[in-house]
Amino acid sequence: PEAPPPADLHRGAEVLWKKQNTTGTVVSENDENGKVLIQVKQLKFWVPVEELAAAPKSRPEKRLAGSVSVQAETKSGVLPEINLLGQTLEEAVSKVDKFLDDALLAGWSQVRIIHGKGTGVLRKGIADFLDKHPRVKSKKIGAWNEGDLGVTVVELD
Repeated sequence: PEAPPPADLHRGAEVLWKKQNTTGTVVSENDENGKVLIQVKQLKFWVPVEELAAAPKSRPEKRLAGSVSVQAETKSGVLPEINLLGQTLEEAVSKVDKFLDDALLAGWSQVRIIHGKGTGVLRKGIADFLDKHPRVKSKKIGAWNEGDLGVTVVELD
């Protein structure tokens, strides 16, 4: 049975992030988008309230059979941009997907995707992918001093 979102989401409340099967602490109450800022170890995440449940009252090292323990670590050395020049669309989308995960773990809130001007296939394909990505807040073509049509600037959520 699916656990309902906890009724009491005050600062300091322990919650279970169902999607990641990990527990965290509420850092701030709901925002206008129905998300709560939680802290898991040293990382903070904005999580939709419906993905949270009251944290189970269990002993720290006791695990249920078949459960998975997830430990997220910050990625160091991740640059806030990726160069996709010469890639096929399929390769580029796969690399951008991993790059966005790494950038989020590294704490970047804005990244640049260099896809070049060319025929526009990469730009359009990457734009379509970004439109569907849950952690992309916004995207825009680079300004003249950021790479113009050859670069997409992405704001992460």
